[in-house]
Amino acid sequence: MIHIDRLRYSYGDSEVLSRVSASIEAGILCGLFGPNGSGKTTLFKCCLGLLKAPRGTILLDGKDIYSMNVSSLARIAAYVPQEHRSPFPFKVKEVVMMGRTPHLGGGGIFRISKGHREATLRALEMLNILHLADSRYDQLSGGQRQLVLIARAIAQQTSILFLDEPTSSLDFDNQIRIWKALRKLAQQGITILACSHDPNHVAWFCDRVIMLGRGRVVADGHPRTAITESTLKTVYREKCTVKRIDGIPVVVPETIATQGSSELPQNPSRTKAQAR
Repeated sequence: MIHIDRLRYSYGDSEVLSRVSASIEAGILCGLFGPNGSGKTTLFKCCLGLLKAPRGTILLDGKDIYSMNVSSLARIAAYVPQEHRSPFPFKVKEVVMMGRTPHLGGGGIFRISKGHREATLRALEMLNILHLADSRYDQLSGGQRQLVLIARAIAQQTSILFLDEPTSSLDFDNQIRIWKALRKLAQQGITILACSHDPNHVAWFCDRVIMLGRGRVVADGHPRTAITESTLKTVYREKCTVKRIDGIPVVVPETIATQGSSELPQNPSRTKAQAR
């Protein structure tokens, strides 16, 4: 689980996180949602020990992150960045195998066992990219590289996953594939905190959402109750309307939601038929 208590962080005189608190239990897929500059990336970096918060507490599986070394932390939490380019021509399966590093013995890469290889292949299969195993990572598209990075985190077999915009460079089909894979991982007991700019992805797939605005928690709870016109108005200047389909919220800009049918583009083929 992830436990954050009264976390504060500033860049110089500018406070980015202001007394942020949250507890995310095991087996929860939690979306971290908010506009640019709301503190999402800083919160991630603090949770991963990349930034040391002067005030507040962060516990991963009950352990203070600042009391752990890098190797110990890597056995508990895996991180998927938004973008990564490798300067070396590694094969995809080699990049995914890097997720096994925290579990290697003293022999390092010379002691790669059958179990490590099997974990690598399972991660590739889970995301349907096993066919890319022998491809060069540096020759993949941005979306394919993102899938490989998520597979690497899965192969790391940690109890906690942090993902920064995991579907930002993917097409719609792969976006849905990733969110479904994350749901499956959460059902296996893994705690997942996924940063996203898309309120609909959070509403459709997450068990919980933490909404940040100006470094503060604006809303925290199930997406169906936390994502409302009121909370969205707090973090965005553009007004949004929340529609509901079978109880599931769908967020649309107010300007689109209020358009009448006469203002919508007509079907060209239908227009020609009517003109005859």
